[in-house]
Amino acid sequence: MLVRASRLGEVDRDELVELIQEAWLSQTSKRRANAWLATRGG
Repeated sequence: MLVRASRLGEVDRDELVELIQEAWLSQTSKRRANAWLATRGG
Protein backbone atom coordinates (compact mmCIF):
# COMPACT_ATOMS: atom_id res chain seq x y z
CA MET A 1 0.00 0.00 0.00
CA LEU A 2 1.35 3.39 -0.92
CA VAL A 3 0.40 6.66 0.72
CA ARG A 4 1.89 9.93 -0.38
CA ALA A 5 3.53 11.65 2.58
CA SER A 6 2.01 14.94 1.46
CA ARG A 7 -1.48 13.44 1.88
CA LEU A 8 -1.03 11.75 5.27
CA GLY A 9 -2.67 14.74 6.96
CA GLU A 10 -5.89 13.90 5.11
CA VAL A 11 -6.19 10.50 6.79
CA ASP A 12 -6.74 10.10 10.52
CA ARG A 13 -5.04 7.34 12.48
CA ASP A 14 -8.07 5.03 12.63
CA GLU A 15 -8.62 5.29 8.89
CA LEU A 16 -4.93 4.60 8.21
CA VAL A 17 -5.05 1.52 10.46
CA GLU A 18 -8.11 0.28 8.60
CA LEU A 19 -6.49 0.84 5.20
CA ILE A 20 -3.36 -1.05 6.22
CA GLN A 21 -5.36 -3.92 7.68
CA GLU A 22 -7.51 -4.21 4.55
CA ALA A 23 -4.42 -4.15 2.33
CA TRP A 24 -2.78 -6.90 4.41
CA LEU A 25 -5.95 -9.01 4.47
CA SER A 26 -6.25 -8.78 0.70
CA GLN A 27 -2.74 -10.21 0.24
CA THR A 28 -2.37 -12.81 2.98
CA SER A 29 -3.54 -16.41 2.86
CA LYS A 30 -7.16 -17.15 3.73
CA ARG A 31 -6.04 -19.28 6.68
CA ARG A 32 -3.87 -16.52 8.13
CA ALA A 33 -6.54 -13.87 7.53
CA ASN A 34 -9.20 -15.99 9.27
CA ALA A 35 -6.89 -16.65 12.21
CA TRP A 36 -6.06 -12.95 12.56
CA LEU A 37 -9.72 -11.92 12.29
CA ALA A 38 -10.72 -14.52 14.90
CA THR A 39 -8.41 -12.90 17.46
CA ARG A 40 -10.18 -9.58 16.87
CA GLY A 41 -13.75 -10.80 16.94
CA GLY A 42 -14.06 -10.32 13.14
